[in-house]
Amino acid sequence: MFTRRQFMIRSLVSAAAVASLSGCSCRQTLKMAIHPWIGYEPIYLAEDFGLLPHEISLMKGHNASESIQRLKSGEVGAAALTLDEVLRARNQGVALTVVLVFDSSAGADMLLTRPDIFDLIQLKGKRIGYERSAVGELMMSKALQTAGLQETDVIRVNLSPDRQVKAWKSNEVDAVITYEPTASLLKDLGAKMLFDSRQIPETIFDVLAVKTDVLENCPTVIKELVKADFDALVRMNTNLGDAIYRIANHENILPNDIKSALRGVILPSLATNRNYLRRGSSFYRAAQTLNELMYEKGMISRLDDFNKLLSNRYLPEDNV
Repeated sequence: MFTRRQFMIRSLVSAAAVASLSGCSCRQTLKMAIHPWIGYEPIYLAEDFGLLPHEISLMKGHNASESIQRLKSGEVGAAALTLDEVLRARNQGVALTVVLVFDSSAGADMLLTRPDIFDLIQLKGKRIGYERSAVGELMMSKALQTAGLQETDVIRVNLSPDRQVKAWKSNEVDAVITYEPTASLLKDLGAKMLFDSRQIPETIFDVLAVKTDVLENCPTVIKELVKADFDALVRMNTNLGDAIYRIANHENILPNDIKSALRGVILPSLATNRNYLRRGSSFYRAAQTLNELMYEKGMISRLDDFNKLLSNRYLPEDNV
């Protein structure tokens, strides 16, 4: 699982650059933070195909924590994040608006165990490595609930996906909550899947979140960025074989593992995005659930009022 989940999109360059955009011709480079995750791959493909607006520069990191820090410092103006990470950043004072839903997890987030663990009930007393994000907490909670275990029945180990392979090899954990590309690497080491996000559909979303002031100053560039994602999806569906090899190269895992990873996410269409990015949608309800969970777990200091949380104004007008 990559805190997150942690696969890729872009952002503004520095606090000074952000300040200088107040009139905005958007001639400065807008930096977008992105990290490895199968659902963000259309953005990487858009870069490969030369579809990104020339004002956009991808700042590629290892996990979402880096992306959030870059947003807070003003180094970037947009980022590819999970929905819960957007809520966490907003709680920390970063005004963000979701303008695109990259994917919903349908098996891509999973709990992997050692080969000698055959049933979730056997997790009692075991060390479970996971990223302490809302997605990690949600996956942990649902897995334990399915097993009939209490939170106190397992040993929680704070472990972001980029550190999980090393921890697995050194026998520091008995199970992990993870996602691609880490999942495939762990499976190659003998890990087996006992629980995944297919059991909690339309709950875990990855999105493009943009600083609200950037949206106000540079709407055209953001629209072009969002359109580039959909254009890359068209290219991807037209020549899936080529796309898989490109993604495998980005993620440094085998093409067959990419095929498996793609089966674990739903990449929503333009029409579905239009529906998601409105009040009352399943996406909006998922945000409400995460908001309450995060507040209950002490992950945010106050409930989000959802002011300017989402907007479908930056989606393409034409059919994609």
